[in-house]
Amino acid sequence: MANGSTYAIENCYKIEGNLKSKVTEKNLMTTERWDDDRLDRLASIVDSNARVIQALANVSAEAREERQQLFQRMDQQQTIIVQQQEEIRGLQTENRRILDILLNQHNL
Repeated sequence: MANGSTYAIENCYKIEGNLKSKVTEKNLMTTERWDDDRLDRLASIVDSNARVIQALANVSAEAREERQQLFQRMDQQQTIIVQQQEEIRGLQTENRRILDILLNQHNL
């Protein structure tokens, strides 16, 4: 997941640079015509942004899956803890009974 996160963060910086570039281009476009080169650059920016968005979505999905797995493990561990607590209570009860029997035998 770290590689995906790093990739996504790096691409966010690229998007920021692309957006600054687009603002500059927009300012220029008010006085200049759209040409094929400019359209190609814009299409390239759109493709790059789409890839970054997909990468971020993938990282988000991975993180969601990891959280879900952690919650499942926590639920399993909680179930085990409850079972062990019940066993301990049962052993404590049994030990008290044995101790009572032994003490009663000793007092006779």
